[in-house]
Amino acid sequence: MTARLSVFRLVLTSLFMMLAPIPVAAQVSFLRTYGGPQTEAAWSVLQLPDGGYVFGGQTASFGAGSDDFWLVRTDSLGETLWTRTYGGAGSDICWSVGQTSDGGYIMAGTTWSFGAGSQDAWLVKTDEHGDTTWTRTHGDTAFDRAVSVRQAYDGGYVLTGGTRSYGGFIDLWLVKTDASGNRVWFKNYGGPLSDGGSSVQQTTDSGYIVVGNTRSFGAGSSDAWLIKTDAAGDTVWTRTYGGADVDQGSSVQQTADGGYLIAGSTRSFGARGDDFWLIKTDAAGDTLWTRTYDYSDVDLCFSVQQTRDSGFFLAGYTNEVGGGYDVYLIRTDPRGETLWTRMYGGPMHDMVNSGRQTADGGYIIAGSTVTQGPGGQEAWLIKTDPAGTVGIAEPRQRFAPDLLPTATVCRGVLHLRPSPFPLPEGEGREDGAVLLAAMGRKVLDLAPGANNVRHLAPGVYFVREEGSRGASERVRKVVVSR
Repeated sequence: MTARLSVFRLVLTSLFMMLAPIPVAAQVSFLRTYGGPQTEAAWSVLQLPDGGYVFGGQTASFGAGSDDFWLVRTDSLGETLWTRTYGGAGSDICWSVGQTSDGGYIMAGTTWSFGAGSQDAWLVKTDEHGDTTWTRTHGDTAFDRAVSVRQAYDGGYVLTGGTRSYGGFIDLWLVKTDASGNRVWFKNYGGPLSDGGSSVQQTTDSGYIVVGNTRSFGAGSSDAWLIKTDAAGDTVWTRTYGGADVDQGSSVQQTADGGYLIAGSTRSFGARGDDFWLIKTDAAGDTLWTRTYDYSDVDLCFSVQQTRDSGFFLAGYTNEVGGGYDVYLIRTDPRGETLWTRMYGGPMHDMVNSGRQTADGGYIIAGSTVTQGPGGQEAWLIKTDPAGTVGIAEPRQRFAPDLLPTATVCRGVLHLRPSPFPLPEGEGREDGAVLLAAMGRKVLDLAPGANNVRHLAPGVYFVREEGSRGASERVRKVVVSR
């Protein structure tokens, strides 16, 4: 009973923080990378009561194996307070992290270092400093993994993922543990083909809602799959969503009206390729409305959250024509109509795996970047203001490529085309340009011709043209690298 009351207190505290008035002066935004010379990624992030953040992911630069669970605690500005690694000689990857009622953390993922099979689900419980309290593996001799974990009302934990040790070919798997991580029960759901869970949440009736993907049921080669269970994991109802092509469910949340919100991606509907996909259902899982969001031929959504004004925040990534992946953020009203979109990234792969609204009304996004940071792939945190911007909002204009202003760096020299500097009389005039850091700080007044930027730290910068006549201000992105 005490554990259950503690969890409810944590929930009430979180709700109070969300509803409390936010002072304008509290706004903070930043871009931070974390890692070493090898590959890192942040898969799950949350804001803590003190305004700081914790993210879980994987690191190949630190720890004992080829990949280790990685827990990083930061202050409100994204500065690292401490890091911890957990793992063995094999590969161990954390997909999900949450704060527990005692102030510690629960992590769930996949381990190749421990357990009974070649790949097992792994739970790691820590104290508030990230020091290990206990670890548990769940699975048998085949393939088993956990991709989402939540603390339950009774102080235990519920996780979802996939299992090949029990049931069919690969089944969606739901595991309930006690407060020490020991299995209380597990259920598998599926058919003759591949099925798996992506996201789980305990519902207000003490049951569970799970979203995942199914190839065994539904209309197409892959459908989004929503399963509602009671407190013992027994099925209350299931629903599939999709068409003739590949459709996937990545994230689920129970909404304030008792219904559910599903985010994922769809090839069956939308404009082209993969599009962001948002589904709003009633309490029985029946569709109220759906929305698709298109930018390019690959738009993949991995995270959704209902915001304090009853709108929705979606986070994922999109591929730029001729470039790599970019972070793609969408903010909607309560009907799913777009209020704004934002993108962050450079010429290489920059992706997001998790996003949440923060106490000041902004957003925290976790993922990975190849464009920024000293290593090959770094973990990446982006903190935005309520408008989704970090210092400078990067413009996205749909013009033919040869008409777009460009800013490029070649051998440490910055080139601008067309030039923003004064032209001969009669051809129009523009008064100049400055180079800005991502947070908006001016770092260089640009001169006509080539500009040497070898002295600047690697990263994303913006060129802002000043005093343009007859046209709105233009902003161009440029990446400085070694």
